[in-house]
Amino acid sequence: MHSEGPVGVEIAKRIASIEDVDPTDLEPPLYDAIDLDALDAFLRSSHPDETTVEFRYEQYSITVDSAGDVCVDVPYDTASGSQSQKRQTSD
Repeated sequence: MHSEGPVGVEIAKRIASIEDVDPTDLEPPLYDAIDLDALDAFLRSSHPDETTVEFRYEQYSITVDSAGDVCVDVPYDTASGSQSQKRQTSD
């Protein structure tokens, strides 16, 4: 599944789902980690399947491509150093 609306909304929904909170309750706000308007504009102006953007938000590793696919991953549990099972990817 890929995002049809602003990519920041999709990223916030996925992180909120993992955290079991409302997307508006994310702390710190997602826009503190990345300029969401610039990210959306950049991805929309890129050729599909040719651009991937990766960034960190708190412990999450976010990958978004120009086709609108979003992956939210927690590569390591910061407390134990082990691989985490929390992952939200595009269908």
